[in-house]
Parts: sequence; C-alpha cells; structure tokens
Amino acid sequence: MGRWRARAGLVALFAVALFLEVAKRRMVGGTGDPVRAVAATPSLTGSIAQGSATAGVESRAATAPPPPGSPAAPPPGSPPSPVASSSSSSTDAGASAPRECGAVARLELGGEVVDNGWGSLPSNLARTPAECCAKCRAHPECNAWVHCGEEDACDGKRRQCWLKRQDGGGTSVMASGEDVPWTSGLFSDRKRMQRERRGPEAHQAAPNAQTTNARANARSPPLGSSATPDDSSFRALDVLAGDSTPPARTRECGDPAIDGYAHVVPECFDASATNREFDRSAAARERNVAWFEPHASYDGLAVAWGIGNVKQTARECAEACRAHVPPGKARGGPFGDLPCNAWVWCPIELERCFEPDAHTHRGGDCWLKFTETPEAPQLNQRGRNDDRRMAKDGVSYRKRHGDAPEEAHWWSGVMLPPGWTPSNGTYGPRATW
Repeated sequence: MGRWRARAGLVALFAVALFLEVAKRRMVGGTGDPVRAVAATPSLTGSIAQGSATAGVESRAATAPPPPGSPAAPPPGSPPSPVASSSSSSTDAGASAPRECGAVARLELGGEVVDNGWGSLPSNLARTPAECCAKCRAHPECNAWVHCGEEDACDGKRRQCWLKRQDGGGTSVMASGEDVPWTSGLFSDRKRMQRERRGPEAHQAAPNAQTTNARANARSPPLGSSATPDDSSFRALDVLAGDSTPPARTRECGDPAIDGYAHVVPECFDASATNREFDRSAAARERNVAWFEPHASYDGLAVAWGIGNVKQTARECAEACRAHVPPGKARGGPFGDLPCNAWVWCPIELERCFEPDAHTHRGGDCWLKFTETPEAPQLNQRGRNDDRRMAKDGVSYRKRHGDAPEEAHWWSGVMLPPGWTPSNGTYGPRATW
C-alpha cells in the first residue's frame, strides 16, 4: 500500500512538471510572447492606445533597445533635428515634409521676402509644412520657407507660409525655442541657387562674409569715418529740443505698437500725409538730413527687415534708409509701398541688443522703418531704462524686463528735408510693454 502511494505521488509530480513546461513553451514561442506583443502593438505616435494592457506594452517598448538600423535618440543639447511631423495640437500640421525641405520645428528663419511671398496672402496659406515647402520650391527666388501650423499657438497666423531668400552664406534666424510655433526649412541646394542668382564670384566668398567682415571692424567709429560734427547731412538730435520746425503733423493712423501691432491698418499709412508728402525722387532723398540719437530705439513699421541686415556703422544704416526704394507690396508685404524715414541700428561691437520681443537682435542689425511724423519720433527706449516715463503701474522698465540693460543699446534716427528740425519726440506704447 505504501509503495502504491509513493508511485502515485511521483506520477502526480511528473504531471505537474509536464504541465508547467508546456505552459512555459506556449508563453515563449506562441502569441503570448512579450517581445512579439510589443512588436505587433501600434506605437502611441501612430494610434491611440486602448486600456491598461496596451499602455503596459508601450512602457516595455520604450525601455527596449532600438532595433538594428533605427536612428538613435539625439543626446541632450543637440540641435533640432529635421521635423517628421508637427505638433499634435493641429490636425493640419501632421504631414511630414520631404527630407530635402530641411524642416526644423520651433524655428523661425529670417531672410528677404520674395515676390508674392508674404505669408498672409491667400495664395500662400498652407495646411502643412510640406505644402509650404512645395510653394517655396516652385518659386524661382525662394530658398527658405516658414510655416505656422499649430492651432493653439499661431493665433491669426495659422497656415501662413512665408517664402524667403537668404544670401551671404550665413543662416539668418529670427527666433527659436519651445515658445516658437513656426516650422522652417532651408533647401540643401541653397548654394546652387545662390550661384545661379549672383554668379560664381559670390559662391567663392567666405561663409557668412558679410557678418564676419562687419564684426572684424567692430572698433570702427559708430558714426562712420566720414561723419564730422559739422556734417550737414548727418546731425545729432537735441534731446532737450522743444517743438519741431515746422510744427509736427498729426498722427492720422494712431500708435502702431498698441496691442502688439495687432490693429495696424496699412491702407491708413498709405494714405497718410507723411507718406503722400514724402519726395521719393533720388535727388530729394540725397538732400535729406539724417538726424541721429545714440542710446535710443525709435518705433515704426519695418519696410526692410533688420535681422541679418548688417551695417558696420550708424551712418551706413542711415544711408541704407536714404537709398531705400519701396519694392511694392508683392515683395515688401503690406508696407511695401512706404518709404524709409526712420532707422534703428544695433552697435556692431555688441553681441545683442535688447528689445522686449521674441527675436534675437545682433550687433550690426539695421532696421529700416516708416513712421508717421518723423519730425516727432516715437520712442521705445531712450537713455536709462529706469526712466520714470517708461514705468507702468508703478513698475519700472528694468523690473518688468529683467534682462534689459541700464542704458538703451540702440542708435536711431529719422530722415527729414533740409530746413526741418525734429523735436525730442514722445514715448510710444512699446515703452510701457
């Protein structure tokens, strides 16, 4: 009896062991294999996970090493990689751009807007970065494109596609970082396009030659070597002056910087007395006097973008304003018919100039602007940035902007006919941003 019980016990143990072995083999080699489950489950980037089981699979897939041939994750601090798809906050921004588009998310490239390249034109609205890239590729002058596709971040600029041209070897960047909703691209065959436009000599120039040469002369006098105290064409504005001569005209279109330039009406400025009375002839522009002021930033509407428009001296910036010929709205956008009667220059020796906006302003940047009543310039900054006239609700400018310098970085000026003298101006809305 005892032997029978012992044999029955051994048989039972063997049966249990056999059952466990079969179960194990099914888990390792059958459909229950964890590795196969991971491989067969769609990624969260491709479909919405359903239930906790799929979420568990995703957590294992995230920690597993990448399969052979797959790209490794970039190390911390690496530059942005070309975008494969835009933010998931917009269904319109989900399509990937071809590799040759060089698309990078969270980047706003600079450059000169090409003919009919203004982003707000109905013909330039694009649902995806790929569509925007295609529009640039189809334009003979375009080698850089900028697209805004995020539903929540782009506000009124959603689907805008800007077509631009970058020359000079260096890459002009207006803004980058987590808060930038734009996606941009620069064509890989950009140098070929530059050679076709500018000839072989331009291709042989050193990279970023314009900026490099400008910074190499950083110690040159801010006014330029040809400027002298009695120069009748380049004169210092008297910050203690009273009224202008003749008396200042009326601002018919209000203050552009109210609400961050959101309510500017270009047609009003086109019809303004300041624009109508501006003599566009080359002879008249040559006679105009460039009035300048150091440590000041004047407001106005940009008729030529300043980022990357490098000038070595304040005088060179003023002369660029004098020489500016309105390109028309097809190339220059809503303000393309307005002349330049004001300019703002960042001293070349500075790494950057402060402004309370999203852009990075580098040394040498020269902004060409149009302002109503240049005889009474409108100020963004002047002198010390703790001036009480720049306070808002009792809080000083520097306390509102912790990285603002003690004294304004910029040089600014206006262009006036001979015999006119400017007043010391007024503070505009931007002074209290």
